[in-house]
Amino acid sequence: MNYKLLSALFILSTTSLWAQNDRLSESFEAPMGGLPADWVVKMRGEGEALIAEIPDTSGRGGLLIQRSQEKEGNATVYFTGLVGAKPASELQDIAGSVNFRFSQMSKAVLSSRGVVLRAQKPLYDHFSGYYLCLDPRGENRSLAIYHNPRSHLEPGELLAQMPLPSNLAMLRDYQLKFEVRGKVIRGELWAVDPMGNPSEKIAEVETQNASETPGYFGLRGAYGNKKASTWFHSLHLEVL
Repeated sequence: MNYKLLSALFILSTTSLWAQNDRLSESFEAPMGGLPADWVVKMRGEGEALIAEIPDTSGRGGLLIQRSQEKEGNATVYFTGLVGAKPASELQDIAGSVNFRFSQMSKAVLSSRGVVLRAQKPLYDHFSGYYLCLDPRGENRSLAIYHNPRSHLEPGELLAQMPLPSNLAMLRDYQLKFEVRGKVIRGELWAVDPMGNPSEKIAEVETQNASETPGYFGLRGAYGNKKASTWFHSLHLEVL
């Protein structure tokens, strides 16, 4: 019996299993009306936002972050569990994607949605970390990376920004891809086909000056207009 070959196959198989365990996938489809395990909500005050797993306009499950009729502001939903052996507070180099659809007033300003990266504390604002986000409509429409976001009025230090060629369509799915590796943070915005797969790249943005301090991952909505909504679904996250 070739013990060296068996040992090599064992190492290969355990390595593959370990790699599979270093991924997080979340559809946000159940339980409806709540949040899945290991996710927490941080928002400005109580009763100012609706945050729960609720079907989007197509009937598919999604994580809805919606501001109320009367309030503006922002909220973040953080993952607090394990990705493989990595606690959520120690996520440093990661890559992944999340699909989303949104609704907001046609003339809205200062309304963004996106992912929180390397956040030092699970707070809705005033945290040390990065915000890769999309402002999809109006004069400020862009894909951007901010450092230390504070509120919807103060998104933080702008590190990189790419204007969008035109307004995005509301109530249609898009995909936000992200990669954080060392000092580099990169984001891409894609249109998706009816199956939810990326079909056309719309914009990309990158900074090479990020701090390498690890931290939490989250999904955020920061809305300057009333009753703005974003449904997030089909999240995939991988530790690099």
